Amino acid sequence: MRLLLFLLCIPMFAACGKQAGDTVAEAMIEQSTGADAEIERKDGRVDIQAKGAHMQIAEEGQALELPADFPADVYRPEGFRVRHVMDVPTMLMLTGEVQGNRAAVFAEARAAMAQQGWTEVRAGKMGSADSAMFRKEKREMVMSLMDRDGLVQLSMQLQKPKPKS
Repeated sequence: MRLLLFLLCIPMFAACGKQAGDTVAEAMIEQSTGADAEIERKDGRVDIQAKGAHMQIAEEGQALELPADFPADVYRPEGFRVRHVMDVPTMLMLTGEVQGNRAAVFAEARAAMAQQGWTEVRAGKMGSADSAMFRKEKREMVMSLMDRDGLVQLSMQLQKPKPKS
């Protein structure tokens, strides 16, 4: 749990210089998890690997590729730019941005998820964000949208299927 909380704070290190920010981040991850951590910058992104978790953060002005195993039945708006990806054993978390109106993107997302066979469990406002939870088969997904710097920021937390024993 401490690893997950710490990794969620990592984006602030993406703006730091390689020597100071990466060294401090590696030490903090290692201290909180007891496992080795590796941070590498390349091709406009920061890669963080630690104890079964992998995170990518796009550097300013850059975008990441959608993960190869990202489910085809999960909504992605046209022009969606991926900014952060965190892949842990039980969950895939993704944050990105798109041009548009938050209410329109939210309505489009809900309709697209229903069309793909997802059942909407709940939807509503959380502060200044719109959010919805969906279920399909043995998976759950939470989607949150908020306005940020003239764009719509879309965050998705997708539960991975449990491995068969």
